[in-house]
Amino acid sequence: MVKKILCVIMVLAAAVVPAQAVNLLWNSGFETGTFEGWWTYLADTDNQAVGIVTSPVYEGSYAAQLFTGNGSSGQIGQDVAAYEGLNVTVGVAYYVPSGSWNGAGLTVQYLDSSWAYINYAYVPIFDYTTTGGGDDAWHLFSASTGEGLWTAPEGTAHISFKIEQWGWTSGDGVVYDNASVPEPATMVMLGLGGLALVRRKRA
Repeated sequence: MVKKILCVIMVLAAAVVPAQAVNLLWNSGFETGTFEGWWTYLADTDNQAVGIVTSPVYEGSYAAQLFTGNGSSGQIGQDVAAYEGLNVTVGVAYYVPSGSWNGAGLTVQYLDSSWAYINYAYVPIFDYTTTGGGDDAWHLFSASTGEGLWTAPEGTAHISFKIEQWGWTSGDGVVYDNASVPEPATMVMLGLGGLALVRRKRA
């Protein structure tokens, strides 16, 4: 009897494996070739522009490009379902043309079921506003700390994820790809067939 119990425990221990995290953002790499699922905002449409490009891209066939030509900000965002207690991590791949004098950051706003604001989290991605910068190369950014709250507070039902950029961008603009808000996956049980075999033998 003890051997059978130990056998079951060993089967279950071997069967518990971490599942892959799920990205809460949809069309996160803009692979529809559109901003479907996203919203965009330009504070100054005469000096700013946003669009989908096929080059450069970090992965896949498409990416989003944001040009800002003055001190006002341009934004790309997405609103998705969430829940209180969610440990928030944000990420994005970015490509800044050399000679840019701009900055960008990631913001998450926590909203309740009525879409009322509760709190926020924010982290800068890059800042070339005082020295100039950019290197015509892709960089992968990820963060789970910064200003504000990085665990969704009580009452959270939605989050609003936002890439915000300001300053002057060289060339056609900064390119963003593979934005992410990964949801920590739960543990998945596999190998239940082995457990069934043990039960069958006992019967």
